[in-house]
Amino acid sequence: AVLFIVVYLAHGVSVKSSTALLGTFAGIAVVTLLASWAIPASHLTPGVDENMSQLAYLAAKVDIRGVLLCGMVLSGVGVLNDVTITQASSVWELRAAAPSQTRWSVFTRAMRIGRDHIASTIYTIVFAYAGAALSTLVLLSIYRQPVDLLLSTEPFAEEIVRTLGSGIGLVLSVPLTTGVAALT
Repeated sequence: AVLFIVVYLAHGVSVKSSTALLGTFAGIAVVTLLASWAIPASHLTPGVDENMSQLAYLAAKVDIRGVLLCGMVLSGVGVLNDVTITQASSVWELRAAAPSQTRWSVFTRAMRIGRDHIASTIYTIVFAYAGAALSTLVLLSIYRQPVDLLLSTEPFAEEIVRTLGSGIGLVLSVPLTTGVAALT
């Protein structure tokens, strides 16, 4: 509901905005499916985190795995929307600049833009995570634990699952949005 309001208020009611919204929802669906599979497959136990264990204690009827799933999905929504809006705009602008180009030509050109945008987005996410977790990264280098041991701990495993699920949804939203935009 928030996405509908935000997208249409920010970008206006149009086929382009609707295309971006459709791409965002497709990406959210992918992230949700991946997270729904990955949480039990990776044996994540959300109660390990201090906030989650406190939530489990104070609100016993709340599905903690559902909160973890929702958090994983929400973590990718803003970035998904950014990418899908950009892809829809890329297709519209390419089509306006070269109206005689075939839909396939517009699609392939917009996909090149999308690949660059995804790469830039991934860099941004990696640096944001590294900056936010700098003290943890320094502590890990001091402890000198094997990387495979560190990555299998609950906090790291949760972040890996969250990042992979959001990243895959993000990457797949580019061709989906670009394809729908090129067709419309």
